[in-house]
Amino acid sequence: MGEVTRSKYGKPVTRNLPTNRYRLSEYRFTQREDRAWALELPTLYAELFERQEPALFMKAQNGWQVANETDGLRVCLCKFSDEEVLQVRNFLADFGQWVVLGRGRRLQPFFTDELDLCVALDLNADSPDDMSRFERTPIGQLEYRAKYEESERAMAIIAEHMHRLLKRIYRGLPRARSLLTYIPSSARKRYDLPKELVGLLAEKLKVAPLSDRPTEVVHPLLTTDKPNLKNLPLSDKIAIWEELLKSQAIEFATEVQGRTVVVIDDLYQSGVTIWSFAGYLKAIGAAQVIGLVCVKSCRDTDNL
Repeated sequence: MGEVTRSKYGKPVTRNLPTNRYRLSEYRFTQREDRAWALELPTLYAELFERQEPALFMKAQNGWQVANETDGLRVCLCKFSDEEVLQVRNFLADFGQWVVLGRGRRLQPFFTDELDLCVALDLNADSPDDMSRFERTPIGQLEYRAKYEESERAMAIIAEHMHRLLKRIYRGLPRARSLLTYIPSSARKRYDLPKELVGLLAEKLKVAPLSDRPTEVVHPLLTTDKPNLKNLPLSDKIAIWEELLKSQAIEFATEVQGRTVVVIDDLYQSGVTIWSFAGYLKAIGAAQVIGLVCVKSCRDTDNL
């Protein structure tokens, strides 16, 4: 399960995830005879719950305990109101739908902690066979139409889903101004879906702020021409990104030192691009980098 460390609460935390995708499918949330609630989660989601719902976790008895029947962790939550029970159920429903993305095996030699969290709205298809038959998930179909057909309707729907995901993620962020950005593309690229989505999200955040923590939108500038990486093997992609970072070819108009930076992207395949960009952001001082993507591909490799 990767490197195991311990949080300030003393519970084990899994880092350096060895596989690319996680969806919350196995959990237990039951009420005991004494009216307390018992919540049992896989270790990864136990950490997320603690970060996402700190007020609820404060009601825990004795923190996380190892669940003997499974590989997860169990906590006893006392004196919950109906509203608080609903909060827990909403957490379970959200992460039962969304996909948490980790550092794949091919990326392990190159990356460590550049991304603090990365979440996709969904897979682009439920299986490679479905993808070969062009049978995408609903989000996968929207991403395809937004990216290749430039459908404004598809973009608007994705932005609604992203806004909801961003609202969830904000529950676990520090109470400080965060930055919202996207991975810079070549100046030759006329249309860039992540940039369009950030623009739509910026408008939504003006009308419906997610919290008392203001979000600043930052447009990164690529000062040199980036070659087309689509048909390159993973090792060549990493080398090109390393050269871009060494040459300081990406400029930000806003200081990122000590800030949380949320990066929007459309597709996570092997993860090279977003992990590389997150490494750049950490190198210039970002305290935390969160990746939010439309879809995770069925494949975990880039052109290999």
